[in-house]
This record gives sequence, C-alpha cells and structure tokens, in this order.
Amino acid sequence: MESTKKICIIMLDMTEDYRDDYIIGIEKQARKFEYQTVTFSIPMLNGKFTKREEEIYQLIDFDEYDGILFFENSFSAIKSVGNMVEKHIHENCHVPVMVLGESMLFSDTYMPDNSLGTKMLTDHLIEEHGCETLYFLGGEPNQVLRNDVGFVQSLQEHQIPYSSDNLVYGGYWLQCGEALAKDIA
Repeated sequence: MESTKKICIIMLDMTEDYRDDYIIGIEKQARKFEYQTVTFSIPMLNGKFTKREEEIYQLIDFDEYDGILFFENSFSAIKSVGNMVEKHIHENCHVPVMVLGESMLFSDTYMPDNSLGTKMLTDHLIEEHGCETLYFLGGEPNQVLRNDVGFVQSLQEHQIPYSSDNLVYGGYWLQCGEALAKDIA
C-alpha cells in the first residue's frame, strides 16, 4: 500500500481537559516528518447524551491514512460510544492503530505515567517554597496517570505526614478545583 502521508486522530471533544494541546503537539511532530493530521471529534455540549453525532466516526475511510491514533481515554464520559468506535476501528481498519488509553482489541497502547513529574513538582513546592501542607486533586483513584503515586512518594521522602484527607479525587473539571479550594478555605 502506498503511503498517504496522513494520520487520522479519533477522539471525543478535543476541547476538554487540554486535549487541544495534544492535537497541537501531534500536529507539530507530524509536520516534522511531512505528515498531515486529520482529526475526527464531536463536542460533548450536552453532557453524556448525544443525538447520534458519534456516527461521524463510522464514515472514516481508514484506507486514506497511514495510521490511526485513537484517544480511548477521551471517551471516558461515554464509554459506550468509545467501545462502539473502537470496535468499528478494529473491524474496518487495516493500517496500524495506536491507542492512548486501555484496549482489549489493540496491542499497541500507551498509558501515560505522570508519577515522576508530579513527584518533581511536589519536591519543588516543598524544597523551594517550604510548603508543608499540600493537597492533591486527581481524577479517579488508581487512575493510570499515577499522579497521586508521585505526590505521596514526595511527601514520604520529605517525612511530611499525610492522610486520605490530602488526596482528593473526582476529576480535573473546573468545579472540582473550586470545590477543593472552598473546602481548604
């Protein structure tokens, strides 16, 4: 098969949770190798309810691309749509597929582990700014990002006591940060 020099990106709502930054980073890297990217995304303006907009993913002609990047973790708000899209890709795509998140259908997956970065940030707050009372706001407990692991590791290494009260979960939404700030205040 002849190269098309195009990469297909499939995600849900590219404007949520810094996903637009992912797209910009992928686009910059693709350009370095003279590739184009085409992004398929639907906005989630109505929360968890769709009006069948997800059917746009069924119209993708996978043969037009050299590879597919499927952001499985972007579908966390609507797992059923993510599962439908992943199944459609698996059944109809004959080019390499890379999954950002978890997959039962594809072997090439990438699960980010941000524990080191979070540890370094926490170390900095403690060592450079003298912070001794710190709180962690994360997504779901035991999430693959493992940010909480780095946070706890730093506190332990600096012998700063902590409890489950220092670890707050619920998501990266603006409202979660506001609620935590109100609780702390």
